[in-house]
Amino acid sequence: MKRKLPPLNAIKAFEASARYLSFTKAAEELCVTQGAISRQIKLLEDYLGVSLFQRLSKNLVMTEEAKIYSKDIGAAFDSIQIATDKISSRLIDDDMLIINALPSFSSYWLTPNIQDFTKKYPGINIRIVTGDDLVTDFSGMNADVAIRIGNHPFANVENYKIMDEHMLLVCSPELIAGKDFTIESINQYPLLEHIGLPVVWDQWKKEIGIDITLRKRTLGLEHFFMLLEAVRQGYGFAFIPDFIVRKELQAGRLINPLNIIHKTKLNYYLLYPERIRNLKKIQLFCKWFTDLHNHYLTQSRNSL
Repeated sequence: MKRKLPPLNAIKAFEASARYLSFTKAAEELCVTQGAISRQIKLLEDYLGVSLFQRLSKNLVMTEEAKIYSKDIGAAFDSIQIATDKISSRLIDDDMLIINALPSFSSYWLTPNIQDFTKKYPGINIRIVTGDDLVTDFSGMNADVAIRIGNHPFANVENYKIMDEHMLLVCSPELIAGKDFTIESINQYPLLEHIGLPVVWDQWKKEIGIDITLRKRTLGLEHFFMLLEAVRQGYGFAFIPDFIVRKELQAGRLINPLNIIHKTKLNYYLLYPERIRNLKKIQLFCKWFTDLHNHYLTQSRNSL
């Protein structure tokens, strides 16, 4: 039976415009002019007999009909991509899992623990690369999954929340050796901060409900591994994620003198394209990640 399909160039223009909510960006992706995109959208609207987009205050907004159509068209494009990748051998096989993770998370959580996964699932080969941008376009990432942090789920990908961010207030033992340390006395010490998370100190101050000045934030560093080294050297106090300082605390190289745990508003997410959600390697990795984190979380809480 002959299929009755709309013009495929119009469908491509619509799918890209729906993803970006921008004719300009859709035009850039498809290497055509913005006018060409507008004409293709008009052609598709005439074919369907419905309006697909509205311009409101310079913003492009999809109509309700367009939202429904976009979901189905997106799924169809995903199916085409999977079929094409299978033929051209670009689809990463089920025996290879490529993980794109945040640098500090990769160094202090993923790499030290990944051997547990490979022992449990020896048939899956692991490759770990690092990235810290918020781009979740897997077509250009060359990875199966990505691990990112944010205050809400990421758009256009599957989100598997793996853990909340818990930070510990740590310092070197020598910094306060022999001194009567209290929350109120923290202003006597340099307070170090992560440049990308400068609000953590103020969020904690608001959380505890105590009027602390927090004036002496004299050193800001870009990465947590840099912050960790500064704390080791006795430069001051810092809030650092629990999974990064866990071994330092156990070894006595750092201390959390007041047993302070600050839960930020951020969460770690395991991200992957919807089209690979049912692959066995994805399901196994999600389960392993959650089980191991819960194990460490229980250990950490019991040791405090």
